[in-house]
Parts: sequence; structure tokens; C-alpha cells
Amino acid sequence: MFTQSLNKALSLGLSLVLTFMAVLAAPVSAQNPKAWTTVASAGTVDDDDLEQVSLGASGLAQLNTGATSYAQATIRYNVVATDGLFVTGYPRMQARFMDSGAQAQVLISLYRVNLDTGATTKVLELDSNDYAGANAFQTQTTSQCAGSNFGFDFTNYAFYIEAKLTRTSNNGLAKLMSIQLFNHAGNTCH
Repeated sequence: MFTQSLNKALSLGLSLVLTFMAVLAAPVSAQNPKAWTTVASAGTVDDDDLEQVSLGASGLAQLNTGATSYAQATIRYNVVATDGLFVTGYPRMQARFMDSGAQAQVLISLYRVNLDTGATTKVLELDSNDYAGANAFQTQTTSQCAGSNFGFDFTNYAFYIEAKLTRTSNNGLAKLMSIQLFNHAGNTCH
């Protein structure tokens, strides 16, 4: 009886160890390990634009409906160092937004600021006008593929993202839900 119980326990223990080892060995390349992410409502709105935009439910940033047909708001997000940015490769930015068409735009830009000189350089840009407009949220990704591999150097630079929501008529819907930033490792940029 004791031997049978011991054999069952050893068999179960061995099964658990093998399962654990299989999980550890599973590839994680489909994930964006430790990418920088934010919800749109976590940004800082320009003082002049506070009445133009609402930050709220489900992390959403959107232009308010109002008496004027034209509205624009700028929201900025501080990018902090995360492990996913230190992978050598090509910078990629993914955003979830709504752009209803010709009367709206969501423009998201990644900037790098030299800490010694103050020089500011645009690194990446995702423009909702590059995609079909819709009254539903969509997720799109952009990459900086030109030149050599890019590195997020937080020793010499600060990084931030600037999002501009614009509408040119009361029918235009410009909304932003989330932004993700990471370096895509490898020799192929897509």
C-alpha cells in the first residue's frame, strides 16, 4: 500500500516537473515583452486645450462635442524606460483609436530630446489618415525601418509621445484609447 502511494506521488511529481519545464521552454516571441504602454486618459493635456478634450471612461481621450465645428487638443505622455525598449531593433508604436473619416484625425508622434542640447527629433509617427476612417475603434502599428538599428538611450535622451486629436466638423470623431511602444528585434522590419 505504502509503495503504491509513493509511486503515485513520484509519478505525479515527475509529471508536474515536466509540465513546468515545458511551460518555461515555450517561446514568448509572439508577445511584446515589457513594452511601454499607456491608456489615453493618463496623458497631460495642454492648458489651452483643457475645454476641448475629455479624459475618462475605459482610459479614453476624446474631443468634446461643442458649438464650434473645429476642435483640436494636444496630449503628451512621458515615456519611461522599460525592458521592452532596450531590445536592439526597430522602434514600433501601436495605437487604438477612432477616426470617423475626412472630418477627423488622430496624429501620434514619438519624440526624442537630447538632454545636453535640448534638440528635439521626431522618431515615429502614426497618422490615422493613413487608414480607412470608421465609427469604430481600430488598432494600427507603425515602425521606423530606415537606417540602422535604433536604441532607446535614456542616458542621453528623454522620450515623449504627443497625440493630437482634431475634428473639422461636428460630425468628426477623433478618439484615442491606448498606445504601446516597443523595439521589434530582428533583421526584418515590418
